[in-house]
Amino acid sequence: MAQSPLLDVGCGRGELLDACKEAGIDARGFDTNERSVADLRARGLEASLAGVPECFDGIEAGSIGTVVAMHVVEHLPVEALFALFAHASRVLRRDGLLIMETPNAESLAVSAGDFWRDPTHLAPRHPAALTLLAREHGFSIDDVRPIHPFPEGTRFATSDDDPPSLRRLIESLNDRFFSGQDLRLIAKRL
Repeated sequence: MAQSPLLDVGCGRGELLDACKEAGIDARGFDTNERSVADLRARGLEASLAGVPECFDGIEAGSIGTVVAMHVVEHLPVEALFALFAHASRVLRRDGLLIMETPNAESLAVSAGDFWRDPTHLAPRHPAALTLLAREHGFSIDDVRPIHPFPEGTRFATSDDDPPSLRRLIESLNDRFFSGQDLRLIAKRL
């Protein structure tokens, strides 16, 4: 699905860069962690030390096929979040993809608990807010949905003996508490 060249904003340990290299996709990454960037370079991957919005400096308008931000937006202050959308819109060519993954703010188990285990998380990013920002910056939405289900046994249990109204209530609670752990947004540059 990714279009070349690809920018991995917040490339971390470089899993996506490794996959791109194996697939023959021209990709480069940016991260604010000096140790990660040094390790990626030592492994022969193209990586630079930069955060949002500096990672977009010097990139020609309309020259990129895909911008990926996996588990990045929850770390950004709101000004940098807006800048990510604005700069991605600028550097992506028509029909280029913006792909994001972030902890699922609609899952109460995530947003009220698991999300806060990482002290660098600033705020959960709601799918409606990310969708609005994407549309305001010239993107159409290809896909927005929860992914990575919770492990078996996490959901509230029902039994066949439960009345239908109780089963519906429990299922509704399960959907609210335990929708996917992460949210995926794929947007296309118009």
